[in-house]
Amino acid sequence: ALRGGSALRFGKVLSPLAMRELEWWEAKLGTQLGVPLASRKEWPSSSEAGMLVVYGDASRELGNLRESGFGGWCIIGNTFYYIEGRWSEGEMLLHSINVLEHHTTDMLTGSMLDMVAARIAAGEPLAPVTHVHEFTDNTGAEHSSERGKPASGQMHAIVARRYAENLERRVFTHTERVTSLDNDVADGLSRGGAMQVNALRMMASLGLRIQRVPVEPWRRSMDWLRNA
Repeated sequence: ALRGGSALRFGKVLSPLAMRELEWWEAKLGTQLGVPLASRKEWPSSSEAGMLVVYGDASRELGNLRESGFGGWCIIGNTFYYIEGRWSEGEMLLHSINVLEHHTTDMLTGSMLDMVAARIAAGEPLAPVTHVHEFTDNTGAEHSSERGKPASGQMHAIVARRYAENLERRVFTHTERVTSLDNDVADGLSRGGAMQVNALRMMASLGLRIQRVPVEPWRRSMDWLRNA
């Protein structure tokens, strides 16, 4: 876009790519003060009130529906909260692992925020969530969330909806990549069966109460991404 300034003086026009870049900045600078351009000089520690730390993972094994799914978790107090589910064959064929991973992070954060908000509304003495630290072992999901400029249409649609919801909730998110080895609990949840059972047993052995968090149907659905 900067180079295009010189071209304009010679009667040329900006390229479509440069125009999209300028439109993106115009939208971010002119309509919102929030993610991804918010100033964050400090980030709360995991122990501070209002901070939520979540780990998510998606598994995509074509031809093996039982071990293909999503899973994620967080700990609040002495309770291990988690989500899990299976992908359909159609979802695996239509969407790449990057899209499934990004959608998992979106479902996970949204469902945990819904759960905390419902508990607060019921009178429980919980601090409202203001910051979410998301861990994923997928580089594509991490870059899309952090930079706000994914390459594919489906990833763009997920990012746009995430940012709109975060802005409405006044919640800031930070997505960070974690190695697959260190994401074993979420991986076990996503694969179901014995691996999921082992992951839950491990958490229970630490003295944590186990509670599954439902995912709202509109969050779980991927139909809205078909034409993205």
